[in-house]
Amino acid sequence: MDPVLLNNLYLVGGLLAAIFVIVRRLTSASQKAIEQSIAYLQLQITGLKDDTQEVKDRLEKVEDRLERGLTKVDDRVRSLQMDMAVVKDRLNIRTGNEPASPVPARAGSSVPKATAAEA
Repeated sequence: MDPVLLNNLYLVGGLLAAIFVIVRRLTSASQKAIEQSIAYLQLQITGLKDDTQEVKDRLEKVEDRLERGLTKVDDRVRSLQMDMAVVKDRLNIRTGNEPASPVPARAGSSVPKATAAEA
């Protein structure tokens, strides 16, 4: 065999081996980078799940507080409505189509006494 051809074959073989090694190292490095990215994303997903659960818990607490607050407000409104009904009754204020009493009640006296005093 021709020594120059044989020498060229050795060089081409060495070049192919070097390319193979470089490609293999790049592939393994990219594989490791992909695995690290997947692990990082999994950690982030786990953290987001924990954060989501924490937000849900806080939302439930806020809803409970809001419900309790609305119940207190509702109770206060009922109490105020009862007080207003008493005031309307004592002042002889009519609601709806009926006219209000022409005789105002005096402070500290009941409606019948005020009406009797005016008459």
